[in-house]
Amino acid sequence: MEQSLYCPNAGYYDREIPVMGHTGDFLTSPHLSPLVAQSLAYQFAHLYREDSSVSIVEFGGGTGKLAFDLLTTLQTLGIVTIRYFLVEKTNASILWQEKTLAPFLPQITWCKYHELDSIELPPNAMVVFHEVLDAFPAKRALRTDDGVLEQYMQESSPGIWTAIFAEASRELAEASQIKNGELLNAIPEGNEFELRINLAHTLNVLLRKITHAHLVIIDYGEPATFYYRQDRLYGTLKFFPPHYNLAKLPFGKCDISVDVNFSEVAEALQSIGYTIEMFLPQGMWLLEHCFSSKAPSVSHTNLFEQVKYRTSSVYLVSPSGMGDQFKVLIANKNISTPWLDRFARYDCSERL
Repeated sequence: MEQSLYCPNAGYYDREIPVMGHTGDFLTSPHLSPLVAQSLAYQFAHLYREDSSVSIVEFGGGTGKLAFDLLTTLQTLGIVTIRYFLVEKTNASILWQEKTLAPFLPQITWCKYHELDSIELPPNAMVVFHEVLDAFPAKRALRTDDGVLEQYMQESSPGIWTAIFAEASRELAEASQIKNGELLNAIPEGNEFELRINLAHTLNVLLRKITHAHLVIIDYGEPATFYYRQDRLYGTLKFFPPHYNLAKLPFGKCDISVDVNFSEVAEALQSIGYTIEMFLPQGMWLLEHCFSSKAPSVSHTNLFEQVKYRTSSVYLVSPSGMGDQFKVLIANKNISTPWLDRFARYDCSERL
């Protein structure tokens, strides 16, 4: 999964032409509406308006559309000197973002994942993971009567890969027992499922230089009890474009994602010093932000843009659209955010 997505010059996310957006294979929330970015900007303004030392760090910024809308909204709120860090795995992503973020280039700093040891991320920051954890590599397994088998990919013909199940690596075998305990016992024989191995270590590598953090994760997924439910026979693996599958998978030609197990993420964050503040559906988070009387206003010059904005925003909020499918996990490290109490009535963190 990691090689197919991120291999230099050959991975899906290292293409010259952006793979997401209206000319790509799929749309993310920022390409539908600026509503998510506006909500992040609104949250930042409430928490940090009086503190000019705080920066924004976004991991996996896609085409840069979220950053563009976020910085644009902050300008309308009178915050114009914010520093924005984008942490990426591929050179192509940085090139996409440079074009999108041209008006804000003096405020932007780019970092590569493998260079984080030599780059100083800001110690005080709002951290954003938006639709990126689903692309963190995962291992796939098959529940058997006496344990698990691991899924591997073998090259069936030049450039074409096919999935097979074989003896699990020691890493996966141990993780499936230790990490999930009773949850593994609840998975019926014959069911396929995914695990993200060493997630705490990965997040610690990414976040360790940020000593005071307000972290927001937005992605599709569920808590563990629902994530590993018995009727989920084939796990959560997805391909975009969707006509690709594990029987015939061309290397680097499609997006591969796995739903986020938010219980796993919360546990990993707590192990590296974060406190879980809120876990709620995206729809409720957006409604509380942008449909309140104090939400930042959005003006459009023509009727078409007004209708487009409202229609796409409803889709992001609606339970039948992305409002329930996507979740928002908010965590803090060494800071207090009492302003978040306004979301308490929507908080579902007891389910994690």
